[in-house]
Amino acid sequence: MKGLLAILLASLFSSCVSKAVDKDHITLQNDFLKVMAKTHGAELTSIYSDSKKVEYLWQGDSISWADHAILQFPIVCDLKDGFYKYNNKDYPMMSHGFARLSIFETVQSSNTSVTFQLKSSEETKRYYPFDFTYEVCYTLHQNQLNVAFKVVNEGEETLYFSSGYHPGFNIPLHQDETFEDYQLTFSKVENLKSLTLKNGLISDQERDFLNNSSSLSLSKSLFKEDVFIVENPQSSTIKLSNKNNTKDSSSIEMTIENVPYLGVWSPSNESPFVCLEPWYGLPDYEDFNQDITNKKGIKALGAGEVFSWSTTMTFN
Repeated sequence: MKGLLAILLASLFSSCVSKAVDKDHITLQNDFLKVMAKTHGAELTSIYSDSKKVEYLWQGDSISWADHAILQFPIVCDLKDGFYKYNNKDYPMMSHGFARLSIFETVQSSNTSVTFQLKSSEETKRYYPFDFTYEVCYTLHQNQLNVAFKVVNEGEETLYFSSGYHPGFNIPLHQDETFEDYQLTFSKVENLKSLTLKNGLISDQERDFLNNSSSLSLSKSLFKEDVFIVENPQSSTIKLSNKNNTKDSSSIEMTIENVPYLGVWSPSNESPFVCLEPWYGLPDYEDFNQDITNKKGIKALGAGEVFSWSTTMTFN
């Protein structure tokens, strides 16, 4: 029943937001890339190379995933039964949190940079009783896009939150390629097990991800058990590229240094994209008591404190 309440809440929140959605897109552009973002969810909608005629960012569909690159705040993924507890009170929360459904204020913009800001309000306090400022800044530099996040505790009590990024990238990037031509390459040799989700929650089972290796060949069958979630990768970067390394191939490299969790997801159907997701937070465990103050992976920010993190994506 609580899970249904969270779903209804997300639907109601989205409906209320849609009536006031600012549909204007902000465009960032230099000699290498053209990037588009919108105030609804502060979400990127395009990362395009005119010289290569390549759209790197997944454009969304109604079958697998309608989004492009969502922000995850104040939770990552799903909560048990769709709610959490704080100070003996239950708070319903939609999957991935409410930032992706919110209208952000544009507080800074130029030809190559934009900063979006979301502040707590009476509406957010209905399901998240904290005072906060949440910002994301997109900055273009040559063929790189930096995505910087900032969370400020504007209240007098500890702020509990998670922060994650969930961009989807087109695979293949060129018409003469297939999904199976691509691989993920980590900058270090890794030994990583993946957590396993069951009905959106972390179970007590693990599965193989990398075994003394730095590369993983991609296939649709790889994702039959949903997302891979790995803890504390040692690599500073992860690269998505054509393993055949043809002269016309393109690639995407993402910095993941110091990120505690990394999600890698693609739908098991034929939708041609993969998501690389750096996370400061986790979905709930199956046996979790739903108290947000002791949730694994949760960030605790003292009064007046600031938490910042960033990732940089390089497009070749």
